[in-house]
Amino acid sequence: MPKPPYTPISCDYHSELEWLALQRKPCHISYLAADGTQSHCHSIIRDIITRDAQEFIVLDDGSQIRLDALICVDGKLRPL
Repeated sequence: MPKPPYTPISCDYHSELEWLALQRKPCHISYLAADGTQSHCHSIIRDIITRDAQEFIVLDDGSQIRLDALICVDGKLRPL
């Protein structure tokens, strides 16, 4: 099943994610997994990267989550 086209997130939310990455503190992350189900994890955001015109957070374990799949990070909902 192909992924939906990437939808950029708001600049303000992107700034919040950058701040969390700089702080290196563990945070709770809720997101939509590739199969469309809601998933959760508790991790440190290590970086924000761009690949193929899409942005991702890189977590402590090396996994990556597309920014438009995020639902809530560290108690802050992603604006729709």
